[in-house]
Amino acid sequence: MTRGAVLIPMLLGLLGLGAALSLAWGAHDTSMSQALRFLWQDDGSNPAFAVRALRLPRVLCAMGVGAALALSGAIIQVVTRNPLGDPGLTGVSAGAAFGVALALTWLATTAEAIMLSGIAGGLLAATLTLLISGKPGQADGPGRLILAGVAVSVFFIAATGVVMVLARASMQTLYFWMIGGFINRGWAEFVMFWPWALAAGLCAFISAPVLRLLLFEDDMAAAMGLKAARWRVITGLISVILAASAVAVAGPIGFVGFVAPHLARICLTDRSRTLMWLGLTLLIGATLVVWADTIARLLFDGRAPAGVVVSVVGGGVFLLLLPRLQRNAL
Repeated sequence: MTRGAVLIPMLLGLLGLGAALSLAWGAHDTSMSQALRFLWQDDGSNPAFAVRALRLPRVLCAMGVGAALALSGAIIQVVTRNPLGDPGLTGVSAGAAFGVALALTWLATTAEAIMLSGIAGGLLAATLTLLISGKPGQADGPGRLILAGVAVSVFFIAATGVVMVLARASMQTLYFWMIGGFINRGWAEFVMFWPWALAAGLCAFISAPVLRLLLFEDDMAAAMGLKAARWRVITGLISVILAASAVAVAGPIGFVGFVAPHLARICLTDRSRTLMWLGLTLLIGATLVVWADTIARLLFDGRAPAGVVVSVVGGGVFLLLLPRLQRNAL
């Protein structure tokens, strides 16, 4: 039995446990078995309403956002051949946040406008980062990319701050959204999110053979029949859509796109199994965010958004992985 065949059921079980705890706990506490029974049997009680209308969409949003950010980070690491690639570290999350902030304040507040504005902002940030950092694969490419990404992130964070100041009526809403989390997230946010994330996620898995070839130098990939430049643009667009759709729902949550792909890579002995790597990355990202939201609700009575918990955990894992990244290339 392969390691992946063991890890996938374990991650699914851990993900299910976190989701069950999140469904059961709240203002109307229930047992986990009762909460799961409410999913298909509505008895009209307040606990049933809380589970079906309030907690379930929040859990589904947390799962989807974690999976989307993890896949986005994995694709960025491959496309840029940079082990530090992450939607937050490359400016994509900040750009998407700026686009969503514009939509929430001065443009239209429809689901389509919010999502399209986030994607446009993420694309703009990604383009600026790549233009500043230069061609991927250069000797100093990883360092230049991160520096460019930090600069672009700072710019868009400042621009979002300007939007918050000018739109005084929406400042409090934007402030809590910028922290990142799933407070008051319901079916409307989930319906806005899932078509984009599902389509981009399927495209990511379909592109798994291409992503494996993109790990090589462009000349070597061309010798194997791949037009690397074109596919970097296509897969990069998939990554931006995944990150932007997640930001539109939960705000900019950091470190998931960095941590999940690396943990999945450590778990695999055969690094050429790109499809398995993407699957493990998706499950780790979803599990991490669901448990972060669950911990925020259980330990802090919902006062600490999931984005804060993810940043604390992800920052610690980042520091632990940094020596390993300095010794090993992607």
